[in-house]
Amino acid sequence: MPTCDLTPRSKPTVFIGSSTEGLVGAKILKECLEPELELVIWNENLFELGDDTLTTLLKFVSVFDFGIFVLGADDLVKSRGFFSPAPRDNVVFELGLFMGALGRRRAFP
Repeated sequence: MPTCDLTPRSKPTVFIGSSTEGLVGAKILKECLEPELELVIWNENLFELGDDTLTTLLKFVSVFDFGIFVLGADDLVKSRGFFSPAPRDNVVFELGLFMGALGRRRAFP
């Protein structure tokens, strides 16, 4: 994970968020974009023992330059009597957190 120091970096840093089911897509994104960017997927030992998830995510928005979020049809939700596929709630939340902190031009679904 990139550190919070002020030394110039050669490449922009990007956090990739997804559900467990979306990890294949996250890995493909990383593989395609890696030569130009420093990419880190959420499951690459970023979360430290003892820290709650929200605290860690709040650190991420101050450390990463961009966020990319893989939204898949991971869940089936019932709304107004109809069932439809939907992305995992936590991934939608993380996208919103990054959009709120970094702006919509630096957080991508």
